[in-house]
Parts: sequence; structure tokens; C-alpha cells
Amino acid sequence: MGIQDRDYYRRETSGSLWLTGRAPVTLGIVLANVAVFIAQMVSALGLPEGGLESVLALIPQKVFSDFQAWRLVTATFCHGGPWHLLWNMLFLWWFGRELEALHGSREFLVFYLIAGIVSSLAWALATMAAAPQLPAMMLGSSGAVMAVTVLYTLYNPRHPIRLYFLFPIEMRWFVLIYLGVDFYGLFGPGYSPVAHVAHLAGAAYAVIYKYTDLRVGRLFARRLVRPRLRVLRPEPEPDLDLPRPDSLDEVLEQRMDVVLAKIAREGPHSLTDQERQILDEASRRLRNRRE
Repeated sequence: MGIQDRDYYRRETSGSLWLTGRAPVTLGIVLANVAVFIAQMVSALGLPEGGLESVLALIPQKVFSDFQAWRLVTATFCHGGPWHLLWNMLFLWWFGRELEALHGSREFLVFYLIAGIVSSLAWALATMAAAPQLPAMMLGSSGAVMAVTVLYTLYNPRHPIRLYFLFPIEMRWFVLIYLGVDFYGLFGPGYSPVAHVAHLAGAAYAVIYKYTDLRVGRLFARRLVRPRLRVLRPEPEPDLDLPRPDSLDEVLEQRMDVVLAKIAREGPHSLTDQERQILDEASRRLRNRRE
């Protein structure tokens, strides 16, 4: 059995670009946003008082006075117009796929939803503190998408992109410019309808997530796994030494299974240099077979 026959390999590589198994959560979030936007447009024509937006949008008074906490999540799936939707989904698609491949689909989904809640809650609290009597409403996934963009940048600060599809710029400078605009919009003169607080809160959550290792899977593991009061004989570590050139391919495949299981459980960033050597050797042998 080769590497292409294993479940780890099939889940991460099967499918075409849009129907791929590599980033199902990212694709699902994009499709959910598009579906909700279409429902917004349709409901605005047939329903009074704003249609679906009046039920899903983030309205601070509704959250804190009427306890409609679901708006902290549902507002991140609504958008104010096609361009608002387009740019948010483009950034989510570009960077979300890479983070999902790095952390796993379940962890990425939790990260995205929590980022949306944190950014929405920060904006609602700031709005209530600044002008509690004035009506205010927020739509959009910009806070959660900002968290995705910042987290990707923390992993790939020198990755080049093209600003407005024309000007090459590294991710770190792009994010700093974007955050600078948000700071100016928040503290500068005049009023801006953009939810700058939500953007900055999403960025702050991404920084905290990265540098405090807030992965939900690891946090739950720490809580659920408790030491038992038993005396156990220490088990030897699995032998991960690379096999000699004359050894059987089965030995390498067994060791590769151990490494692939660790990737599925903890992500590729958890591999040691020795485990990466095993994957490199397995890839080399697979290429030789194909040639």
C-alpha cells in the first residue's frame, strides 16, 4: 500500500479546486456566506422591516437588552453589498485554505467562529459605551476574515501578494497598512461607517491565538486527559530511524503511518526533524516507483 492509498492522503488531496477535500470548511463558509447574501436580497423584496437582516444583523441593544446572543454569530454571515461579500470571501479563500490545511478542518472552523464572536462582541461593547442610545447595526465577516489574514501573516510574514492585483507587497506590510487604516478610522477625525473595532479585535485574537497556542483541540486534551495513579512500566519510544537502503519497504511504510497519524492528530508543525526525514524518504521512494 502506497502513500496515495492512505486515508490521510486522500482526504487532503482529492477533488478539484472548488470541490476539493483539502479545505472543506473554508469552502463551506464561503458558500454559506453567498447563500445568506442571496437570502438577504430575496427577503428584502418580500418581507417588511428589513427582511432577514433585521433578524440576523448585529444590533447591540438586541444583544444586551433582549439577549439575542445569536446575532454575534449570524451577523458574520451577512453582508451589506456584493463588493463587501466579494472581498471578504476572496481573502477567506486565499488564506483560509492554508490555515485549514495547517491546523485541520475542525480547529479552523472553531477558530473562525470564535474570531467572529470576539470581533462582533468587541464592536457591540464599544458601540454601547460610545453611544448607547443611538441605533447601530453591523453586518459582515470582516472581523473574522481579518483574524484569518493576520494569523496567516504570522506564519508567512514574507509571503508576497499583489495589492489590487497590481503591486507586489509582502504580507507583513500589507497587514500593517490595513491595521493602520483601521487605527486612523477609529481614532482619527470624522465618522467612518466601517467597523474598525471589529477588525482590530479580530487581529488581536489572531495574535493571542498564535502566541498562546489557543488551539481548542489541545485545550480540551489538557482538560480531559488526567494522570491516573498507576505505576506503569515505561514503554520504549517507537523506532523512527530511517531504514537501511536494503531493508523492506514495509518497515518504512509502518514508520510513515506513525508520522501521518501524528500529522492528522497534531498538525504538520508538530513534526520533528527525524519524522520529516521519514516523509522525505517515503516521498523519494514513491517518486522513484512512478518514474
